[in-house]
Amino acid sequence: LGLKEFKKEHQEVEEWLLAYDCYQMEIVSLASIIDVVFREYFEALLFINNLGVTNDYVKKVVRKQTGNDFMNIEKANDIFKKAYSIDIRSALEKKVWTDLVDIVNLRNMMVHNNGRVDERFKKLDTYTRNKDKVIGELYKLEDSDIAGYLESVITAVEKITNVFLKKYL
Repeated sequence: LGLKEFKKEHQEVEEWLLAYDCYQMEIVSLASIIDVVFREYFEALLFINNLGVTNDYVKKVVRKQTGNDFMNIEKANDIFKKAYSIDIRSALEKKVWTDLVDIVNLRNMMVHNNGRVDERFKKLDTYTRNKDKVIGELYKLEDSDIAGYLESVITAVEKITNVFLKKYL
């Protein structure tokens, strides 16, 4: 609603530019959902595999070992495979997987490079898949992109929840 009102005042400016900061915040939020869900499932499985016995030391060791790896879906997948023989990637459709990878890469570019596409980002598969969305140094996120990424995150959470429930319920 706010964007629609803002657009009325700035009719000559494209919507994606008006919403640039909001769309970036939404990408960061989606990456945070990935991080929280996978970290929480990992810790739940740790608790279950240790018959409910866990303590602050074990949690601290795990957090130190994994750092912020759960935000990166590829690293999270490696951790789940090593610890529990769960392959997240194989549980997801290819588009959902690549969307999660793109969310993480976009989030990193936005947070660490102030939303500017740089040479590092250009070396990623995310750039190769979406180079038509790059205008100068800016990545053109649109409402439809956010909606698609949200759908993929919801699908991923649902699929991984089912894997979790199937294996440990």
